[in-house]
Amino acid sequence: MKNKIRSIGGIFAGTVLVESAFGVPTVHVLWDQSIGNSSAAAISTDGTTVTGDYSTGGSGHAFRWTQASGMQDLGFLPGAWSVAGAALSGNGSVVVGTNSSDVDYQAFRWTQGTGMQSLGSVAGFQSDLATSVSADGTTITGYLQSNSIGTRAFRWTAAGGMQDINVTAAGGVSTANTVSGNGAIIAGALRDASSNGDIIYRWSQSTGTQRLGRLPGGGPSGTNALGSNFDGSVIVGFSDSSFGRRAFRWSEAGGMSNLGGNNSTARATSGGGDIVVGSSVFGIELHAFAWTSAFGMVDLNTYLLSQGVDLHGLVLRSATGISADGTKIVGEALVNGQSRAFIIEGLNIPAPGGVALIGLGSMFAFRRRR
Repeated sequence: MKNKIRSIGGIFAGTVLVESAFGVPTVHVLWDQSIGNSSAAAISTDGTTVTGDYSTGGSGHAFRWTQASGMQDLGFLPGAWSVAGAALSGNGSVVVGTNSSDVDYQAFRWTQGTGMQSLGSVAGFQSDLATSVSADGTTITGYLQSNSIGTRAFRWTAAGGMQDINVTAAGGVSTANTVSGNGAIIAGALRDASSNGDIIYRWSQSTGTQRLGRLPGGGPSGTNALGSNFDGSVIVGFSDSSFGRRAFRWSEAGGMSNLGGNNSTARATSGGGDIVVGSSVFGIELHAFAWTSAFGMVDLNTYLLSQGVDLHGLVLRSATGISADGTKIVGEALVNGQSRAFIIEGLNIPAPGGVALIGLGSMFAFRRRR
C-alpha cells in the first residue's frame, strides 16, 4: 500500500498532509501560496493548537493554528511592523510573543476575546520580549532590555503585571526563556560577577535562584535554557562544552546531562520530561531530533522514513515544541530552500521502560514500505 498525500479542504488552503499507510504518523505543512516562509514555535500541551510566524508583504505575522480553524493572523500592536508568536497556554487559548517596531520590542498576550494586548513595561527598560506562558495562561516570562542596564528576566502575572525578578547579583544580566506548566518555576541563563560566564538558573518565588551551571568545558558564553516540563523538574536547552555546542537535559534527580549530537540544541520537552526535541547536525545537515534516555538522539527525518512516510522533499530542520503526551511535535522544515511550519501527529515515542518505537530496529536503514 502506498503512502497518501491529501489536502485539507476548507481549513487552510494548500495545507499538505503526508500520511503513512497505517495512519501514523502524519505530517501537516502549515503554509499556502498567499504567504512566504512559515515557522512553528510551539504547540499547546494538549496538542490542539500551534503558534509561530509567517512572512508576507515584507513583514512577519504571528499565527495561531488549529485543525478546525486553520491559520489565524493575530494582528499587531500599534507601531509594530513585525510580530512572532512564541508560546501557548495548555489549551491554546492564550498566545504570547513579541512585536517589533523601529524603536523597540513589545511583549504581547493574545486571546480570542481581548485580541493582542501589550504586557506593559518596567521603568528603565526600553524593550520587552515574551518567551513562555504557563498552562493556565496567567504567568508569562521573558526578558527586558535596556541600553544602560542590559538584559533582565521578567515575570508577568495578571495580578502583579510585569516585574524584574532579579535572579542575579547586582549588576548581572539574565534571560527567562521558559516557565513550567504549573507556573511555579522559571528558567533561563544568567551572568554576573560570581558566575564566571553564562550559566543556567532555575527560579521560584519560594526558593529564589538556583544556579545549575553548564556542561563541562564550556566557554563564558553560549549557554541557555529553552524549555521545561509541567512541574519544572526537567529543564532543557543548550550549552557550549569541550565538544562544542550540545543539547542538555537537567533534572532534579540526575543533574545536567549532555544529550550528544553535533551543534545540537534542545528546545522543548514532554509533560513528564521523558522526551526532548530540538535540532542537531546529522552528517552535514541540521535536522530535527527526538531524544529519550532509552534510545538516545534520533533524526526525525530518518524515523519518519522508517515508518513508511514519504516526505516529498520536505526536510525537518528543527523541532521546537512537543505536546505533553509526546505524540505531536512542531517545528520548522525546508522545501526547495523555503521554510515551512510543520506538525507531526501520531508519534509513538515511549518513556523509558515502555514499548519500543515502532520500527526502531530499522531506524537507520531508511526503509520504506511499498
